[in-house]
Amino acid sequence: MTRLLLVFLDSNVVYSAARSPVSPFHRFWHLPGLELLTSPHSLAELRNNYESADHQERAEGLISTMRVVSDRPDLRLPDDVFLPAKDAPIYLAAMGAGASYLITGDKNHFGPYFNQSRVGLTVLEPMPFLMMLAR
Repeated sequence: MTRLLLVFLDSNVVYSAARSPVSPFHRFWHLPGLELLTSPHSLAELRNNYESADHQERAEGLISTMRVVSDRPDLRLPDDVFLPAKDAPIYLAAMGAGASYLITGDKNHFGPYFNQSRVGLTVLEPMPFLMMLAR
């Protein structure tokens, strides 16, 4: 049995994919061997920012194919990870779910952790991750 690669998508990745039916981020949903994860906290962020009914419909279609994992307020960030209160739950949910990758476009808060792995979780931007899998 082949093990799926667990990939947590931050709300900004799903948001960007849902903005247009031709977004390059749709590739996440067509790559074999991935299980895409999200969390209630991430979904709340996403759902508070829909631009239109079409955006909402596309996003909800993408979400329906993802596994929603638990928010993990019982966990704490690694000692060398410092995130604002609004972003820590994303990292903790990905970590708690055993994801190998946390994919986010949030350079301001997650940028210091791009291309780094802690507790088995690597933080990457969407396009570098897609390029890595294409190799």
